[in-house]
Amino acid sequence: MSDFDKRIEKGKDLYLTVKKILDDYKIPYFETGYENLTNINGAKNLIIKNKDKTSEFIRFYPDMLLVFWNRSFLLEIKNSSGIEKECYENYISLVNNFMLDVLICCKNLKICKIQDVIFKAALRHDYLSGLDIPITDNIWREPRLMSKDDYFKYMQAYKDKNKFTSGCSFAFIDFEKTKFYDFNVLRKYIKNE
Repeated sequence: MSDFDKRIEKGKDLYLTVKKILDDYKIPYFETGYENLTNINGAKNLIIKNKDKTSEFIRFYPDMLLVFWNRSFLLEIKNSSGIEKECYENYISLVNNFMLDVLICCKNLKICKIQDVIFKAALRHDYLSGLDIPITDNIWREPRLMSKDDYFKYMQAYKDKNKFTSGCSFAFIDFEKTKFYDFNVLRKYIKNE
């Protein structure tokens, strides 16, 4: 099983819990996102390797579409306290360039608008690997900017501890400063509620 598949498996419980919450609140949705694509002629395997904007758009598309009678929301479900830079940039692009509503749900089982996420200032030292990680914009940890040897040590340290990391640039969400809401705020979009 690849590290990507392990991260997907790790997030499955949260994903199922969110689906149950949506069902309980009678919020209509359908599953979108890369993980839900059918792998016809190996296309799914190619998309994950391609670095072009179109492939990244598909790979980093939110997990669900919540559909109401007068409005829809894209929903990303994050089973971690961090978010990859490429994912975040894609979600912000959907908001800024297409004026779409993009929500994020984290381990706290609350939602917020992606543009309202506040990040913690990044620590340069990574305690699990014992290495210093390059930082950009004071929030993005950039493991792939390390030397090849240090990057390998960083990835190996996570594997040795049965932790899963993509090795991509990421930032930690500040759960105290980010304003989260309960899913029940979406009930106002259900007709005749």
